[in-house]
Amino acid sequence: MTECTDSPPTVRQFCSCYFGWAKGWWWANLALKFAAFVLGVLAVFLPQEVVWLAGVVALLLFCGEVSGIRSGILRSTAESLHRKLDFQNSFEWPISDIELADAVATLSKRARKRLLKATKADDYFASTEPAGWKRAMQNLQESAWWSKHLAGSMANYCLALTIGLVSGSIAMLVISYLIVSSTEPLASVSRIAISVLLLIVSLGLIPLTINYRTFATRCRQSERRATDLLNSSGADSESQAIKAFNEYHLARASAPPLPSLLWKYMERHLNETWKQYMNRQ
Repeated sequence: MTECTDSPPTVRQFCSCYFGWAKGWWWANLALKFAAFVLGVLAVFLPQEVVWLAGVVALLLFCGEVSGIRSGILRSTAESLHRKLDFQNSFEWPISDIELADAVATLSKRARKRLLKATKADDYFASTEPAGWKRAMQNLQESAWWSKHLAGSMANYCLALTIGLVSGSIAMLVISYLIVSSTEPLASVSRIAISVLLLIVSLGLIPLTINYRTFATRCRQSERRATDLLNSSGADSESQAIKAFNEYHLARASAPPLPSLLWKYMERHLNETWKQYMNRQ
């Protein structure tokens, strides 16, 4: 499985760059919301006359929403190109010039030139089967397996962060109530604790946890579906393979992004594990 590089030698890696740009804007969205939270907490300890702080917080939240919209636009383009590339690799369905032009219409001149030089073969998948439904199901099996583990890890991280923030807020309230005797400091601590709880809502940690877990489950179902088709009687199952791949692509498009940092962290382990699994086939 490949990721974005500085000089993409394939259209597939150029697609990965699109995903990288989309994730960058997605992270910017979360970072701006977190910055707004930090300023909100800071306002607790500043004089109430500092009204400009509210304007800064509003601006940060607005920029965060813009970043989220930009991320969605880039990811939509990336997912569309990703689907076409998967079917090209699996069934040798060509990508038309107009479809490729749509994918790069908004890119810089330099980026377009780099894409035109992308003539290397697509080695994104490990399958050595000839083009057809069996290769498609091996590709689906590999892609769904990777996504299953990445999404499952993200679900665990989001859950741990949510539990940590909630526990920290509750502990802050309890400790401050037991230790602090003055009313004013206690009120300030209470506002901070409530702000932390609101941060969970602002960042959407609970929906992220649920959506990552749901995506991991759907990936497991896609992987099982591909395995069942590969173990079938051997009759031509192209229509079922296309349906299975489309269902997986739909699950990908509706799931939250999988961070590149997590991919880089797990890449070596997952690659080695997958190669060992494939060698047993």
